[in-house]
Amino acid sequence: MNITGIIAEFNPLHKGHSYILERARKDAGSDCVIVVMSGDFVQRGTPAVCGKHLRAKMALMSGADIVIELPVKAATSSAEFFASSGVFLLEATGVVTDMIFGVESNDRDALSKISEVLASEPESYKSNLKEELKKGHTFPTARQTALLHILPKLHDLSIIMSSPNNILAIEYLKALKRLDSKIKPHFVSRLGAGYHDNLISPVTSSALAIRSALMERDEIEPVKSELPESAFAILSAEYKKTFPVFPPDISSILKYRLITAVYTKEDLTQYAGVSKSLADRIAKKATDFRDTDDLIQKLKTKDMTYTRISRALLHILLGINSPEETLDASNSCIRILGFKESATPVIKQMKEKSKVPVISRPSDAKEVLSDKAMTVFNDTLKASDIYNKIVEEKYNAVLFDDLLRKAEKNDGICIC
Repeated sequence: MNITGIIAEFNPLHKGHSYILERARKDAGSDCVIVVMSGDFVQRGTPAVCGKHLRAKMALMSGADIVIELPVKAATSSAEFFASSGVFLLEATGVVTDMIFGVESNDRDALSKISEVLASEPESYKSNLKEELKKGHTFPTARQTALLHILPKLHDLSIIMSSPNNILAIEYLKALKRLDSKIKPHFVSRLGAGYHDNLISPVTSSALAIRSALMERDEIEPVKSELPESAFAILSAEYKKTFPVFPPDISSILKYRLITAVYTKEDLTQYAGVSKSLADRIAKKATDFRDTDDLIQKLKTKDMTYTRISRALLHILLGINSPEETLDASNSCIRILGFKESATPVIKQMKEKSKVPVISRPSDAKEVLSDKAMTVFNDTLKASDIYNKIVEEKYNAVLFDDLLRKAEKNDGICIC
């Protein structure tokens, strides 16, 4: 039986995503597709445009069979830890045979060679990287130069490493190598607009463009053509009830959190991604910003990107401690967000073969998880509770927290 894994945010799920789900069936001959999906906060350091249960439902109606939640610490980490944690969960299921992901490079051999160097980290690479960092270069620039010393024939390395999708692909390959995994990777060329494109495209728009259109136009109809029919129906039913959520929606709660931290002289460097210099700058600006974007613009420096600062601020808000770390058998579980009833036999296999506990009801976690794994699990529950409160305040909605919500079953799909 071929079981294909995908790591995704689906923020929101659009036609490019449904294309990858479709290719999972064709390219890998998959009998079942398992998606490891970010929860209510995503890698850019922002809240997801809609909640994880809605996104899980969209995934299941667009070709996925099982959706697993990527814990919040991993979901809001840098590319390396996001990718390695997602790959670990796919490996930990004990049933995934293949993995598929999008790329923007036609040179698949180059992606493999780069991942091999990064996975093994030969001494020459490490020494060159150290030298470049000493010169004051940012980590991405230093890494690129160090790679060129090892792979001098890759003249288009800067182009390859400028794409977030290529970077994630390299990190996926690196993680598979480090785990000595037997999971077979498959590449799919990105369909339509680029990751960073923020305009609706006549081909297939990026998730960023869709979120931007929703925010700027204040209506859902303009993005209809960019979404699968089932996804649009789900979002239409929730429009201005629980969706959409945008980065500025966390501004008030973030401002309260930072003001409290400053006046209690809290050590912000305890949180993932917060350096001493960033903590000092935050202390100076904690009471002097309009919204999250304004604060991030004021905190930006030459060597610290917008996204990196956004993630650090989110970690302070959610209480996610340093350092960033990859999920492993000691600190994780497989939390099922949703599944098709036809995939029940695969879930049964997972429970028999998985390297970590498989949980479909959050209330069961405390009975089967270690203390370390329970901390990661609780961090994710807390993040979802905070997200729900943001939604409730914005739309005057009533949402159930993870521990209280009941499973929804409809048309052969179960949302846990």
